[in-house]
This record gives sequence, structure tokens and C-alpha cells, in this order.
Amino acid sequence: MKLTKQEGKPRKKWKRRLLVGLACVLALFVVAAIFTPSNQDKYDQAVTLVTEGEYDKASELLTELADYEDSQAILTYIQCVEKSKTCSGSDWAALNSTLGDLKLDAKELQKPLAELKEQAEVEQTAYEQEQAEQQEAEDVMAEIDGLADLDYQVSALEGSQSAIQTVRTHYDQCSQSVQARITNYDALKQAEKQIKKTAKLDEEYQKQAEPVVKGIQALGTVTLNSKSQLDQLTAQYKALPKDCQAYVTNYDTLKAGNASYEKLKKQYDADQKAAAEKAAAQKAAQQKAQQSKKNSSGGWENSSGNGKTSSVGGTVYWTPGGSVYHKRTSCPSLARSKTIYSGSVAQSGKSRGCKNCCK
Repeated sequence: MKLTKQEGKPRKKWKRRLLVGLACVLALFVVAAIFTPSNQDKYDQAVTLVTEGEYDKASELLTELADYEDSQAILTYIQCVEKSKTCSGSDWAALNSTLGDLKLDAKELQKPLAELKEQAEVEQTAYEQEQAEQQEAEDVMAEIDGLADLDYQVSALEGSQSAIQTVRTHYDQCSQSVQARITNYDALKQAEKQIKKTAKLDEEYQKQAEPVVKGIQALGTVTLNSKSQLDQLTAQYKALPKDCQAYVTNYDTLKAGNASYEKLKKQYDADQKAAAEKAAAQKAAQQKAQQSKKNSSGGWENSSGNGKTSSVGGTVYWTPGGSVYHKRTSCPSLARSKTIYSGSVAQSGKSRGCKNCCK
């Protein structure tokens, strides 16, 4: 069946319209391709914005690009740049750690990245040095504070001097910047001033103690004749100030000398007492024996100066320096004697009678 001319016209119009529509769509795609920027364009634009300091706009483009090229690395770089503006103290170490392995492909950003890394390293080094200096200063300050607990008496001079000198050495070894951080330096100077006073007193005590020390050294072997020397040295020692007595380093020798003397004196007194008792006992025994002998002889007549007589148990006469007693004062042996005593034989203390008047 053949179509008439009127029936074929609508079909041709439809085909024409379809072709026109396809052409328009194609044209739109072409226009979109021409005017829509590519990822590379966005990347290049973002890099330019970063170099110009437009970090917010650059971040938007880089976020859209996601993993395109090194977009994420550039985003990290932007974050580090922003953080460096407010970074301080230990934050530089964290920033330096982030920048450590960061690399950028864009040549325009490689130099700024290197400069930021260098800045982070310098700032971290400065912070760490500051921390080290502060710690060193605090250590020295703690040592200076400890000087307040030292004993500044002469008895502890050597140990205190050593402790103060150690702190002084540590302070002098510090750099000027560290020394500037030490806030209690005046306490160190005060401790040094105080220990100098103690050292001067130490010298004075040594001079005061020296004569006693030398006297003890010259003491020698202790005898009964050493008492005066021992008493003098002991008195000199006790007269020294209490702290000064510690400088008599041989005081134990003096104590031992006093002890030796007391032992010798005790033994001497005991010997003297025993000798006296023995002599008294011997004398009493002799007198008793003589008296007994005379009593057993029946007695003898003894003429006194007035013509009276006395028996063996009667009165006898003697002189202070004589060695015998006499029966009568008229004995020729008493003719020149000015002093004549009288009494019993026992009282005379003489053991024998005169050969002239006691025959």
C-alpha cells in the first residue's frame, strides 16, 4: 500500500526533530567540555592560590580533587603553615614530625615547604635548648637551696666547705643564659660568706689548741712526779671553748696519762701504808719484847735528879738526839744536854739504856 504525500510528511518532520535534538545535546556536551575546568586545571589553580596565601580557597579545590596527584599532601602542607602561625613550645616538635617525610610535586611549593621545615627544626631546637637550660638552672637552684641545711659549725667545716665548693663549680660551669635563670644566686654567695667566717674561726681554734697539743706530745712517760704537768695540761684543755677542745687531737693521750698517774698514786699510797703498818708492828713488837725482858729481871734502881729512885718500870730520861735512855739525870752523858725528857722506857722510844748509868 502506498502512502500519499500527506501521510509521509509527519514522519519526515519527526526524524528532523530527532536529529536537531541530538545535535543540541551534543552541542551542550561540547560546551560543557570546553567551559568546565579539568582536574589538572583545578590542581594548577589550587597551587597558585597556595603560593598567594589563599589557603581557604585552595583547600576547597584540593578537597574536591581528593586523591588527585599530591592534593592531600598539599592540604597537609596548608594545615602545617596555618599551625606554624600559632605554634609554641612543644608544638614545634609535633609539627616537625608531621613535616618530616612530607613531599610536594609542585615545584612552586617545594621551596616554601623546605623553608617551613627549616623553621620548624630551628624552633624545636630552640625550645629543646630552652628546656635543657631551664632544667640545668633548676638543678643548680635545688643545690643552692640545699645549702641552707648545712652545718656551719667548725666541727663540720670540711664537709660544708666541700658541699659549697661543689655548688659553686656547678654554677660557674653554666652558660650565661643558664646563670640568668638562676634566681637564688644570692643564697650561694651568703653561704660562701658564712663558711669563710667558720674557716677563720677554725684557724683561731687551731692556734688556741696548739700549745695544749704540743704539751701533751712532750708529756713522755708518766711518773709520780708528773702530777703538776698533768694538772696544768688538763686545766689548759678545760679552759678552751667547747668547739676548740675538738682540735686537741691527742686528748686521749692526756686522759691515759691521768689514768696512769692515778694508778701509780694508788699503788704508792698502798705501799706506803703497808710499810708504815709493818714498821709500827715491828716497833711495837720490839718494845714489847724489851719490856718483857726488863720485867723478868726483877727491875733495877734508877736515881733521879732529886735522889729518888725508880724501878725498871719507873721513870727514865733521854735527849731528843740521843740513842739511849738514862736511869738518872746526873749521868755524865747528860752533863751537856740542855733538853732532857722523862717518862717510861716505852715513851722514850729508845731500845737500850746508857752503858754508864744503866749497868
